[in-house]
Amino acid sequence: MENDDPSAPSLEDIQSHLFRFLEDKAAPRLYRKGVKLCSCGHAAERIFLLHQGRVRFLPDFRGRRNLFSALQIAEAGAVIGLGEVISGEPYEMTVETMEESLVSFIERDQLMEYLQTDKNLCLQIVRMLSETLHNLYEHYQTLGGRPGRVKKKQDSSEPSGRRPPRPA
Repeated sequence: MENDDPSAPSLEDIQSHLFRFLEDKAAPRLYRKGVKLCSCGHAAERIFLLHQGRVRFLPDFRGRRNLFSALQIAEAGAVIGLGEVISGEPYEMTVETMEESLVSFIERDQLMEYLQTDKNLCLQIVRMLSETLHNLYEHYQTLGGRPGRVKKKQDSSEPSGRRPPRPA
């Protein structure tokens, strides 16, 4: 399901526009290599703007971190944590600097104030999150996923629908 409209902005274009809008709202700080900007499962209190450097996104493997398991790397111009901050959900991944990086952040409350006063910012964020969701859906289909076939996580207290093993 590729977007066939050549005039439609790409996710990178939308993110770049949003970054330029927000970059003057917070002062960047220099972070050393290996600094965690946010941790998986913690409350999403701010979005991060990556001005310079690179960060990696590390999934949580039940407390065991595999250094070779970075799912994505972000470079200068990235807006990080936006989906979690908007939804009020905890951060879904740990984000760690891969090299000395210049990063600024905007607190959730401050972002929400901007959203109340700037309709254009609201539209930019909706467009970015929508395009991100679209890209994830395409990736899911590429991996063999089928719409409507998401398995519900079963609670261990619910019966499995299978017969219990016979006693020996």
